[in-house]
Amino acid sequence: MVLCLCVCALGACAKSGGGGDTATGPLTTTAEPTTQVAPGPSITDISDWAQLGIGSAGDSQFQYLLALLSHNTSALEQMTYGGNSNYAGVFDNYKTLAFGAYSLSAKKNNYGSYDITLNIKITSSGVESLPAGDYSFLVQEGISGMSLINLNLTQPTYTPAETALNVWFAVCLGYEFPDYATLSGDDLANYNYMVIDYLNVIGADTSVANIAASAKKYLNIDNFAPDGTWLSDGKYYIGGHGGSVWFMQYTGEREETGYTVVTAQFFADPSMTEKSHTVEYRLQDLGGGEYMIAGSTIVERSNYEPYRFSV
Repeated sequence: MVLCLCVCALGACAKSGGGGDTATGPLTTTAEPTTQVAPGPSITDISDWAQLGIGSAGDSQFQYLLALLSHNTSALEQMTYGGNSNYAGVFDNYKTLAFGAYSLSAKKNNYGSYDITLNIKITSSGVESLPAGDYSFLVQEGISGMSLINLNLTQPTYTPAETALNVWFAVCLGYEFPDYATLSGDDLANYNYMVIDYLNVIGADTSVANIAASAKKYLNIDNFAPDGTWLSDGKYYIGGHGGSVWFMQYTGEREETGYTVVTAQFFADPSMTEKSHTVEYRLQDLGGGEYMIAGSTIVERSNYEPYRFSV
């Protein structure tokens, strides 16, 4: 598994104190629908696809849109997850979508391929994230599989506590903060890896003498004791590597007995339409812009794990 993304996109970015890597945080968006139309050739029926004049360049987008408009959810799953059975049935709610008028347009981008935009009216819906209304989507074939990017949505402004969490998500694969004393084997080794990586990114002291104190201060871990796998010149350090991006939104924040509790909604698909788990994170303000991430609780569990893509 890979744990850190070395480019900066929509999420918060954190610079590694050791290796200088830049990491991408969670993709989070919230806004009311508005209609945006990409310039270029346009059609109002997918059967007229050839009139877009893009040849075979948009074949994947065509097949995805055909599946979407015809409610072929098994085809959507295959194009999104490549046959991963862990997500079987995730798009079943799409069968409740009733579509009104729509248009499709194509615009050549700087990479020599085409951006395909779908402007569509959803007249009724059983998908909570897609209530009836007018939408504009970019139909994307990317590292995360086929997906719809909702052009109606905007990047939110993060609170200080959310920003602190973004650093963890930018660097690390896990979305839970387990009881450290219960971990063993590969679970323990993987979590130690993430903790060391995170502590380096935030500039904490990762020396042999002080890494346990740093883990307690910033992650509420008692008796942190990594082996010597990542030890170099008296300090624990993780070198440059690839990473993952989470698809999630922050949906709430409250103060509770000395802690800030942040609620995060994870999604099971890269279009951010089908919900995965809802998780609450407890953070303690240490002052000076520093936070301890004290723990996490899954408050609403889904049949589907949070979706991410990795490079």
